[in-house]
Amino acid sequence: MLFPQLPRGDLVITIKGVPEIGQVLSADGRVVEVGMQLTAEEAQSLRYMPPAEYDGVPISPLIFSVSDGRNVAEGRVLISVLPVNDPPLATPGQASGPEDTVLPVVLAGTDVDGTVQ
Repeated sequence: MLFPQLPRGDLVITIKGVPEIGQVLSADGRVVEVGMQLTAEEAQSLRYMPPAEYDGVPISPLIFSVSDGRNVAEGRVLISVLPVNDPPLATPGQASGPEDTVLPVVLAGTDVDGTVQ
């Protein structure tokens, strides 16, 4: 996730709002929370981690302010996650019975994304 390129002076970036789902992580793996202050360098290495099997519903923005000690500006990062077609899963099964008889065999599977036509 990239913020606009900023001068590397004494800027302070304060997190004002985080997405309602998923997590924003710092380079060292810390969860970014409202009120957290970051340097411009730290802000350049943030990452967004969506929840597993995310379905692409719009995500609320990451909101931040930037201050140089005299002036403050607010910004937003809009986050979009595109769903992917996960592979289906084959359901294991078995067939057993006495010799010389026809045994029924059932093949089945599931697809977290639903039926694809």
